[in-house]
Amino acid sequence: MITNYSKFFAFFFLLVSPLLVLGQSPVYDMMPLHVGNTYTYQYYYSYTDNDMGYMLESDLDSGVVTLQIISNAINDSSIIWQVLEIDSLHSKGFSIFKNAGGYYDTFKVSQYTFDISEALTDSHKIGVNNNSLVWDFSAGLSSLFRYTQSGSRVCYSTKDDTTNGIGMSDSSIFAQDTGFCKRQYRFRRGLMELFIYRISITLSRFNNITAIEKQSPFLARESNLTLKNFPNPFNSSTIISYSIPTAGNVKIDLYDIMGSKIATLENRWCDAGNNTFRFDTGKQAINLATGIYIICLKAGGQMISKKINYLK
Repeated sequence: MITNYSKFFAFFFLLVSPLLVLGQSPVYDMMPLHVGNTYTYQYYYSYTDNDMGYMLESDLDSGVVTLQIISNAINDSSIIWQVLEIDSLHSKGFSIFKNAGGYYDTFKVSQYTFDISEALTDSHKIGVNNNSLVWDFSAGLSSLFRYTQSGSRVCYSTKDDTTNGIGMSDSSIFAQDTGFCKRQYRFRRGLMELFIYRISITLSRFNNITAIEKQSPFLARESNLTLKNFPNPFNSSTIISYSIPTAGNVKIDLYDIMGSKIATLENRWCDAGNNTFRFDTGKQAINLATGIYIICLKAGGQMISKKINYLK
């Protein structure tokens, strides 16, 4: 019975060991990015300003904002994702300035594109420009990373309450495999003037959400492994060299830049120390397009990855 239990435990460890790195938790994809992904948000925005009777203004926008990732471009350090945004909003409001004023009530559909950048190092820092009504994280987030070990929901928040009537709170919530799903922002300024600003965004519907492996092969991790290749860039073949601190099974996989596994290049028992082998695309019948790929070494419950550049 003990022997069978030991065999079961060993088999279970082999299954989960790729997800264990020095005792760390699995890595979650908190901003799924894939060409074709579509996100639909309920959007609400309100603004009121009353400056001691000198001016009164109120605006309210509500409706649906749809985002679709339409393309990407890859370079040595990042992926640039192009996103199409379609805003279908009902806008109404009024303004009174001295003896003049006006009222509006309109429905408008508009669309435009913007870019977000994803770094190909560490936990993949995300950068979003300020053109989007929804994916603009510059207000409350100094560092937004695609991958995290924090669990299935991550909330970033800021809060500032002072004695002179200023109050501000901003929270953004990200959910595993759906990405950014909710934001609540409020700002109030009082005493001599009344100024209230509020925004609410909720992911109401999503389609075609596809995330790459939660345990991304791109993430840098501490390990006692080394992994190199020469030449790099290479044309038809390259020498891959690696070292492991203790004898054990070694597996080296090849991924594309999107995280999809292409092939297993090495899977065998190795002695401790340095090892090399030749990766030949022709002999191994692996058809690659010109571009950047990832080789990922797993051994002894540890992992290390390296970018390689293939020129056809």
